[in-house]
Amino acid sequence: MHLWGAALSVLFAVNSNVDQLKSRLEMGYAATEEAKALLQDEKYSDAALCFADALNLGRKPALALQEIQADGNEEALVWLIDICCESALLNLNHLDNLDQARSDAWAACVFSQYGNHKPLECMKLVCVKQKDLMGELQACNQLLSLSNGELSDERERAIITSRLLEIEQELLEQSN
Repeated sequence: MHLWGAALSVLFAVNSNVDQLKSRLEMGYAATEEAKALLQDEKYSDAALCFADALNLGRKPALALQEIQADGNEEALVWLIDICCESALLNLNHLDNLDQARSDAWAACVFSQYGNHKPLECMKLVCVKQKDLMGELQACNQLLSLSNGELSDERERAIITSRLLEIEQELLEQSN
């Protein structure tokens, strides 16, 4: 009987923890909705703060839910990647905060394990704006290494391949 009591205590603790994680994640979702509304109203600085709040509230719960394989964990991870990309693009395109844009793009790439088109494209845009040829080269190579399901448009593949050749030429010229 004592063994069952210990097992039930552990099960209850895990379920309670999952509920707490989900609750905190919901707060991150709410901050995201607020950020999107502010973005629509062109209140970019306020939107950036709300995106930062969303990431601060939701990052750990999303990753923890992914780790313990709780229900909804895939949705939470997709949300986390999308919010990182949205924050990066906001900082890149409207606030000219390139350091934060790069940090958010990098986080999205890491969370997606470099296997998702959107974060890699985001990182490529940041590198272009920063005139970081090596970073852009790496992002382009990663984009081309994605399976056809992620980057199925042959025209897009051709554009990236062409840009890779241009970057390699620029890097060669810089080294001479």
